Amino acid sequence: MDPLRLHILPGSARAGALSGELAAFVARAAERQGLQARVFDLRALALPVYDGDLEAAQGVPDALAALAQALCRS
Repeated sequence: MDPLRLHILPGSARAGALSGELAAFVARAAERQGLQARVFDLRALALPVYDGDLEAAQGVPDALAALAQALCRS
């Protein structure tokens, strides 16, 4: 059986942010328990603020589509 996968999105992209440190801690703890953990890098994702008008005009932003694809492959 495949191990359970845990996807972690920190609440901040700021260097040294507590949420980033917590995300890394949770990932390490999960891996010690035999889970697969992935912490997403918010800066690398460069997700835009949600704008329904922009999405209706231009479609789903590439960064969001990439994140959705990564989550669906799990």
